[in-house]
Amino acid sequence: ERPHFDPNNGSNNSFNSVQKKRGLSSHSSWSHFDTTTTSRRLPRQQQYQNHQQKQYSRSSSYCDHRSALDDNYMYSSLCLGPLSSSSIGTTRTQHNGTSPSSKTARIGLGGGKRKRKSLSFMDAITYIPFCLIVFSMFGVIMILVHIAFLSTDATLTSTSHLRRWKGIAQRHIHGANNKDAVDSAYVTDAKQVDESLRQIHFQYNSRGWPISVREEESDFEIIEHPADPSVMLSVPKFFVSAENFSKDNDDKGDGALDGKTTVSILGGGKLLTRSIADNIGSYKSDNGQFADDHNAQTIYVSIASYRDWRCRHTVESIFGMAKYPERIRVGVVDQIGGNTEPEEDTDADKPDHDPSCDVPITPCNLDPSQALCMYRDQIDVYEMESALAVGPMFARHIGHRMYRGEYYILQVTSRLIFVRDWDVDIVGQWERAGNEMAILSTYNTNLEEDDIDQATGKNTRFERPVLCDASFEGDGARGRMRLRHPKWRQPYVSAPGKVGVAHSPQLQPFWSSEFAFSRGHFVLAVPYDPWLPMVEQDDEEISMAVRAFTYGYDFYAPERLISFQVEDPVDFFEGNATSFPGKQSSSLDRLFGLVGMNPEIDSTSWDHRDEELYGVGKVREASKFFTLFGIHVKERVAEQKLCDFVTSGHMQSIFIKNLRADGMGIDYSEIHFRFHELIRIHDFG
Repeated sequence: ERPHFDPNNGSNNSFNSVQKKRGLSSHSSWSHFDTTTTSRRLPRQQQYQNHQQKQYSRSSSYCDHRSALDDNYMYSSLCLGPLSSSSIGTTRTQHNGTSPSSKTARIGLGGGKRKRKSLSFMDAITYIPFCLIVFSMFGVIMILVHIAFLSTDATLTSTSHLRRWKGIAQRHIHGANNKDAVDSAYVTDAKQVDESLRQIHFQYNSRGWPISVREEESDFEIIEHPADPSVMLSVPKFFVSAENFSKDNDDKGDGALDGKTTVSILGGGKLLTRSIADNIGSYKSDNGQFADDHNAQTIYVSIASYRDWRCRHTVESIFGMAKYPERIRVGVVDQIGGNTEPEEDTDADKPDHDPSCDVPITPCNLDPSQALCMYRDQIDVYEMESALAVGPMFARHIGHRMYRGEYYILQVTSRLIFVRDWDVDIVGQWERAGNEMAILSTYNTNLEEDDIDQATGKNTRFERPVLCDASFEGDGARGRMRLRHPKWRQPYVSAPGKVGVAHSPQLQPFWSSEFAFSRGHFVLAVPYDPWLPMVEQDDEEISMAVRAFTYGYDFYAPERLISFQVEDPVDFFEGNATSFPGKQSSSLDRLFGLVGMNPEIDSTSWDHRDEELYGVGKVREASKFFTLFGIHVKERVAEQKLCDFVTSGHMQSIFIKNLRADGMGIDYSEIHFRFHELIRIHDFG
């Protein structure tokens, strides 16, 4: 029995009683014997000699009894080899050979130096199994401690540490026992999809760079206007369509054959394999031909413009400030009204005048160096009457239809100034994320006097908005209490020096439609829903964020801005609300119904058209998004202080550890995290 000290008992009787039993001095260390009370002991050498003379019965020729001395007892163990039932286990014998008493034997309590005996070869062999067991146990313990150390966040409270240990155990058990479940997130018929994509790219690439939708105008698709079925619109077909994957469609031309997008075709909403992702995206060499060159990746810039005279200035800046303008293609959905005849475009003083985005600011014969003159073949402008404008989602849906297999896609607004070499900068930032499913997204920042160096054209402002502050807004009426993250509430943060995010984009929970840079397969996996007329930008962004999350995409704040907003827009599509009464309410029912954010509304009351194409994916559950970031859908409450968790870098340092080995996004099935702001505890269980 081990000595026990009672801090509440000054006499410490328990300790004294043990001293008397074992012959310990009350003035000496409890691990040493007092020489005055050990007269019954033999000298250690004599003890050992007497012990060597003892005869022990053997139960097997393969097993020998090896003994170690204790201060009062001899500890004998049976080892190595098949044993008889009478000899299994361990035995303790006193020096006089009698059976051990009821007292517990302790090893190593004796004082003084113990004389060592050199071990024979057979003695050494006897200790091998014991050493192997000890070292194995020590190795397991060190591995567990290392795992726990890597997963421990020093900033959390002691209570959250207990929760975190529980979460760590669950996470590793889940990862060890559910490999098949994790693998099932990927597309199952990957080889078929991969081969089909190769054929589609070959068909398009044979047309040479650039690929323009103008060449396909005779093959446009007729769709109905989302707010007025009596109005029919002719629009480009998607780059990859359902018929592209038909076995009977080998000889049907250029590939854009059907308006249905590829969500159900590319694995039914499952995660793309790395091979499929690598086969999406074109390259442009210096000689004007396609090439498989890392430095020749093409960029598609998608712009939705509503009566914005600065649109063509933005296009000029895109090409004029790019390092490789020959690798950029721009697609504009230009919603304009008034007098738009080319000969009248130079008269910007007319109040009803909306200049077209594809008309040069100055005639090309006077200034042929303009981007709208030099790169005319790389600019596609889809014009639509402003009276038919029903919000950003339908305009951007058409913009997605204009994508033609570029390696990257950049979605921006129509009144921006870009910094010099912006294309190289943003690609480099994206690559540093190390995540194929990364989307770099932020809000536009108004240009100030010193934001762009006049000599170099580079950005001198190294802070940018991080999208993390959201709340439910509205009056609580049907479809009106909805989650939003307003632009003006997002914190401006400088990336360098933050925990886990220095010199790389910073992981964040939300997405912005004003600026989003990603791989081109985002357009194919998460196309804009056209059946949401009159939906505002704030609602658009929540819908797209949840949908993209369920398809396996991750959102990052860029390291620095590559463009600035010149001024706030002055015209808004909401002026058309009287032309399409009641459309916003029904659209909101559909928008939040598709992502599971209006459970109180009967699902049969909203439009389920093309739900498989424009709904959520199967890589992650939408409920996981809400749980991770403290969004309580039923209660219409979003926990605050989430920005502290995000901007400090803790979100990135914790979540990024579960980035898949092939770089295809963060595996949230391995993350058991729940943000709690009210008690400042982040649950990992």
